[in-house]
Amino acid sequence: MRQLELEFGQAIIFGCLLLPMVIAVDMSEAKLKEVTEECMKQTNVSIEQANLIMKDDLEKIADEDFSHNMRCYLLCYHKQIGLFDANGPMRDAFIKFMEIRYPNKKDKVLPALRICKHQRDPDSCEQTYKFERCMAHTIEGEL
Repeated sequence: MRQLELEFGQAIIFGCLLLPMVIAVDMSEAKLKEVTEECMKQTNVSIEQANLIMKDDLEKIADEDFSHNMRCYLLCYHKQIGLFDANGPMRDAFIKFMEIRYPNKKDKVLPALRICKHQRDPDSCEQTYKFERCMAHTIEGEL
């Protein structure tokens, strides 16, 4: 049953957010599946939580519903697919990714990056979450 949930969840993930990531960072579906599973294992995130993250609606999830483990999953995933390094977002890769993620709002990506790059937190998982949330809200015009 767990394998079926995992496969179903990954189908949802691939359909929602991973296809743009494949384009953005040139990774195979098999590699993305491996990354998903590895980050789930490292952060103790369930398939349901991973699906929630990958629905690409971060700005719609309440802070209290986004656990610390989920925030660490987000960091793990971004690092594994080449969007973040130890210092945070890798500018060019992240811009390309965001332009694919928000194709009708490409003009908002750089201004959002200028605003959000200053998000700081001693906890790298928290910093990643705050940065991602800031980007989503700023691009969507909610900040």
